[in-house]
Amino acid sequence: MKTTMKQVVLASYAKGNPQPGDFRIEDVPVPEAGDREILLQTLYIAVDPLIRFSLDERLLSGATRMELGAVMVGPTVCKVVASNHPDYEPGQFVEGRTAWAEYAVVAPDQQVSELFLLSIFADNVRSRDIKSKAMLRLFGRESPPCNARVGALLVGGWDTQ
Repeated sequence: MKTTMKQVVLASYAKGNPQPGDFRIEDVPVPEAGDREILLQTLYIAVDPLIRFSLDERLLSGATRMELGAVMVGPTVCKVVASNHPDYEPGQFVEGRTAWAEYAVVAPDQQVSELFLLSIFADNVRSRDIKSKAMLRLFGRESPPCNARVGALLVGGWDTQ
């Protein structure tokens, strides 16, 4: 396994629409899973439009501002690569809110948002027989939008038309 990884951090607050210079890619050591933690390899990152509210130079209504230098966080689909937690095994796939990084360590018992096992998709993801368009549909990010059920059916390999 790799010993270093890339992660995306907030370099400066956006003035208007976020620009590439508002972010920085850093090379850092791959973290290790501790007691009751799991190490995840990030496969997909959903760039949630609501994150925009936490990146602005001025605090927008109801938003929690990200700290400069903080690793970006958002919806991800990940593969468990190491586990010290009884509920998760290497090779399983999960969806949750994790770092915009190649790898992330998560303590499922302490997560603010729950990790969801994606065993229904494991065979398709493992074989790489998964289309990014279908995954985008699953997370409702395609135009025209389609609901999560239709996305799950597409990712799961069922024809919906």
